[in-house]
This record gives sequence, C-alpha cells and structure tokens, in this order.
Amino acid sequence: MNRLQHINPGIRKLLRAVCFCLLFALLFVFLSGAFIPRSGTQEDGMEGRISKAYRGEPRNSIDMVFIGNSDIYRAISPVDLFHETGITSAIAGKPNKQLEEVSGDIRDILRYQKPKTIVLETDCMFSGTNPGFKKGISPLEAEAKAAAKESAASTNAPADAFAKNTTNAPARKSADAKKASANPAKQNFFETCKTLLQEYDSAILAALNYKYPLVKYHDNWRNLKLSAFFQPLGKYRFSNKGMAYANTVKPYHYGNQYMQLSGGKNAMLSQEKLNQFEKIYTLCQQNGVRLVLLTVPSANSWNKGKSDTVHELAKKYDLTYYDYNRQLPPGFDWMTGSKDGGNHLNYAGAATVTKDLAAKLTGNLAMKPSNLSRDQKHQWKKDYDHFHKSIAK
Repeated sequence: MNRLQHINPGIRKLLRAVCFCLLFALLFVFLSGAFIPRSGTQEDGMEGRISKAYRGEPRNSIDMVFIGNSDIYRAISPVDLFHETGITSAIAGKPNKQLEEVSGDIRDILRYQKPKTIVLETDCMFSGTNPGFKKGISPLEAEAKAAAKESAASTNAPADAFAKNTTNAPARKSADAKKASANPAKQNFFETCKTLLQEYDSAILAALNYKYPLVKYHDNWRNLKLSAFFQPLGKYRFSNKGMAYANTVKPYHYGNQYMQLSGGKNAMLSQEKLNQFEKIYTLCQQNGVRLVLLTVPSANSWNKGKSDTVHELAKKYDLTYYDYNRQLPPGFDWMTGSKDGGNHLNYAGAATVTKDLAAKLTGNLAMKPSNLSRDQKHQWKKDYDHFHKSIAK
C-alpha cells in the first residue's frame, strides 16, 4: 500500500482506469452469453440472430448441417424438415459468410456432431449483385443499359483521349501523380466498408450481435435464469435450430429474369477459391461426410453464369447440386415469398424450399430418419409445436 502511495497520482488514476476497463470487459463477455434469448420469438430479436445451433443439440444427434450466409438461415426450416422426414438438421449461418470460413465451420461442427451430410449454400462462393436490383428495375433492362453505356464509352474513347492529350496535359499529369501516390490497400479497405454498409442484412451489426449479444439483448434481463450463466452451450439452444424467421412480405416483380444474366467476372471462381473448395471437399471425404451443394432462390445475387460455374464444379467432384433458381420450388412465388424484394426469403418462401428439399433428401439421396432416443424425438416434436404456435403463427 505504501508503494502505491509513492506512485505519481496521474499514474495511479491511469492504473485504476485500466483495471476498471479490464474488469468491465470480462464482465461484459461473461454476461453476453447469458443474455441471449432462449425462446426464438420475433420479440426477442431472433430475426437478426446468427446461430451455431448444432452446438446446442445433444452430441452426435444431428445428421445434417446447412452452411452458408444469410440466404441459408432464411430459406430452410429444420423443424419442418424433421416433421416431413424425421431427419435432424441445424443451420450454421452467418451474414456475409465467406468461402474461406467454411472449412473452419466444418471442423467446429465435427467437435459437437457427426453429420452424415453437410449442405453448402453456394452464394458464399461468389460476390457481386445483379444489375438493376438495388434500383428496383428489370435485370435485363439494367444489363442492356449497362452494355449500351459501355459501348458508347468505347466508341468515344479515342476522341476523348485526343482531346485530353491536347488540352489538359498538365492537369492530367497532376491527377496521375496523385493517383500513383494513393494507397491501393486503403482504397480497397474503403470499398469493402462501403459494400458492407450496403448489405441488406446488416452484416456488421449482426456479426457484432453474434459476438457480443449483450449489445442487442441488454433488455432481456427479465427472462434470465441462473442456469443461463453456467450452461455455456445453452445459448445455442433454439427451437428453430438456427433459422431466422420472417413473416414480412416485399414482392420481387421480375420473376426469374435474373437467370438469363451471364454474371460476367462475378460468375467466375478464382484459383484461391477453387483451392478453398478443394479443402472443404477433402475435409468432408476424410470424415465420411457427404457434401451437397444447394442454391436457394436469390434474385439479388444469383444468375445463370454462377449456376453454370457451380454445375461444372459439382460435375468435377461428382456432387449432388440443387439450384432452386433454375427451377423454383413448387408453390414458390416471388410476389409473396421474399421479405425484402428478392434478396432473402420469408417463411412462406422458406416453407416451399424446405418441403421440396425434404422430398429430394428421402428420394434422390435416400436419407433415412435419424436414430434418436424417445426423449430426443419428443424434444424435436416439442420444438416443432413451439415454432408453429409461438413463432410462425
């Protein structure tokens, strides 16, 4: 104590501040897990929840895991899939999921479960959105306008270049010098930030909420139970098994015109991504897991070019691939099946995808009902009833 008294008062204040910040950070992280809502209702904020739901299920009780970005956790309902087939599943979804993250996801899944099948939603393999989507115009019209603009630019390029060379040489040299001195990494960083901020599913906020749930669920104190602090995997236990439910409807008015688009360079996979896919395939093979590729309806980002690329990949690795954009699920309607005008599905759209996929799993893939104990079957039935009585009501 005497030693502390001899320390400079300013330094003592700084040490107190550092200690306070460390204690606050530790308490914040500890409380975050406990404050995550358990019920999976809209009121609890489940629409923005990113869940590793397989962690919350009994070990080795999940036969199928879906991996992907926000498209997958809006498009598949595991409890409905179980009701149709008796097959247990969970979703490992994350906003703006990147392909390089998937192999890590699979390793984590294998720590808790021994799935027979992993379904990779392919939108996470690509980037870029379809022309016209954000402006709310036809994708074919937007593509035609972009082509005309590009053609006009190439026609006028020689004349423009001559005019600039003869009249604006000093200004051009000055501008070129500034561009040369600009930091490309910094430009790429700002472009990335701009893209993320434009994401419809609030990827940044969703990721923050997933990592530190107390930010979003701070008012959930009234529902806290003592067990929430001492059951670390309990925060992953949800009746919807990772699905983010939505009942809002915002129509998309252009059907599947987007499947006539080539996609350009955004429809191609770099060698780096092909190598990442090879790792995913090898990891599944080494662990006796069947890998299935799936693309759910997405007018925002999918097109014929991307679909062709994945078809070639599936052919190369002899994988099953279901593209619900080439052939929409029976009963699916873009006027009623989307929550945000063609980007993500609402529950009505997800129900059609889930139902058709259930038939394919038991038919084409010959999957059998999961081997569960009587208590586990009862819990799945209970979760199904809760989902339809309290969430999808």
